Amino acid sequence: MRAGLRSGQVAEAAGVNIQTLRCYERRGLLAEPDRSNSGHRLYGEDAGSPTASAARGRVMPVPVR
Repeated sequence: MRAGLRSGQVAEAAGVNIQTLRCYERRGLLAEPDRSNSGHRLYGEDAGSPTASAARGRVMPVPVR
């Protein structure tokens, strides 16, 4: 198995739910992660930081382009 953080771990660290995490992937705010042999998303150790930044932008009145 490859090393990395699972979706739930990244979502919890960033203070968002897993569906929000996937939305960020679709919009290009978060790079699509590698996958484990069983198909689970595996994020790098630094994935929580940009995810948390995107989550903060969601509540601030700043347009995302």
